[in-house]
Amino acid sequence: MSAKILVPMLAVVLGGCVAVWGQSYSIDSANADAVTVKYDTNFTTADHIRTLADQSCRRYGKTARLRERNRSIWQIVTVTYDCVAAK
Repeated sequence: MSAKILVPMLAVVLGGCVAVWGQSYSIDSANADAVTVKYDTNFTTADHIRTLADQSCRRYGKTARLRERNRSIWQIVTVTYDCVAAK
């Protein structure tokens, strides 16, 4: 496959989720009990997502604690943080 075709295709694949979500992550749900976020590892970090989860939980006077983490073959990670009582 020539570089003229491969480079544009690669840009579409890598930017696919950003184009759909409008940013490097998508908050699927957030409430006083838990926060679930999908994010693209090509465009953001786990630390940034942890900060988002903490901010969400802080609205309820709680902190975020990781419950579950799954990665797709497309490098999309889904994480769920429980909002637990602050220590």
